[in-house]
Amino acid sequence: MNFNDFTKQLKVKNHLSGLLEIEDHKLNFAKMFFLNKLTKFNKSVGVSQTGRSTHNTLLALYNYVYNNESSLIVVFNTDDKQRLIRELESFTRQLSLPDQIEYSHNYSNDNINILSLNAWKDQKNILTKKYNHIFIDNEIVDQYQEFLHDSSHEAGIDFFVDLCIDFSKMLMKDQNKKLLKSMNCLAQLSDKMATASDGTTFKPGELFIITTNYKAAEGIGTLISINYNESISWSSTIDILFDNNIIKMPAHNIEYFTKL
Repeated sequence: MNFNDFTKQLKVKNHLSGLLEIEDHKLNFAKMFFLNKLTKFNKSVGVSQTGRSTHNTLLALYNYVYNNESSLIVVFNTDDKQRLIRELESFTRQLSLPDQIEYSHNYSNDNINILSLNAWKDQKNILTKKYNHIFIDNEIVDQYQEFLHDSSHEAGIDFFVDLCIDFSKMLMKDQNKKLLKSMNCLAQLSDKMATASDGTTFKPGELFIITTNYKAAEGIGTLISINYNESISWSSTIDILFDNNIIKMPAHNIEYFTKL
């Protein structure tokens, strides 16, 4: 079973509409992402970019159920961790898995581990396990990019940037690259090419749609450039042209593209 068919078995909680069936996981992400990006909505006005974190969770669950592969999901803070645990609890219950995720403040699982960035130094033991996939939440990538290019160097900004740098060093130090198949959905990444988790490659200048259903495609995008960060690869970004707008986003959002 491929990933898209897997997601059709599940209903996802949407903060605006309740439980929704996923007809197309790429289109589900795109609708909310571009709504927020183009209208400048964000968490401060009560609208979050629904779809990005959920996609990572679903992919980690898919890799566990069908490929017997382990994943580490890194979220922003402990509140995000508890929300994610509740999502996993819902998904495993819907799938009737024999070893369902049980909601607990001391959550631990051998196949899908969750780590909050702001507490990682107190939970280094989680990083010592070798994972097949690692997912860094987009909120962390967005915040890092914003602070990285901030010239004010306030204490909080410098602390967060240094936290990400230290975390990345520790993360790669403890990972066996022979086991690590993808970082944030991407199997490989450079400034010239990105390879998504399904093996699809993307190069600057190539065209894409953001859906798995060509008939439902409402627009064609162009990958303008890959801004590869050699030091912290998960913080890399891409520039795309979509609907007459140039948009910068985390590089692993390529996972949502269907190449033409």
